[in-house]
Amino acid sequence: MDEENVPSRATSKDKRDFKKMLEEDDDLMFDGVPIEGEDQQRIKDVLTGLFWEAKQMNKRKKNLTARTTPRNNHRCRFFKGVL
Repeated sequence: MDEENVPSRATSKDKRDFKKMLEEDDDLMFDGVPIEGEDQQRIKDVLTGLFWEAKQMNKRKKNLTARTTPRNNHRCRFFKGVL
């Protein structure tokens, strides 16, 4: 795994997921034509950036949901009956 492409915020699970994505041996193709060499590396670089961006967005969404959901529904009148 290329450590320079791994952000410092990545957990060990994130790193395993990233490694799994990179190790997939499927050939990159566009419209049935194999992509090789420099173009293949460019696509992998873009996919790497998108992978980490998606991980960060998912964590933000998860954290936002955890912060806005009341833990004790009986103590929060506003959310009573809504959740």
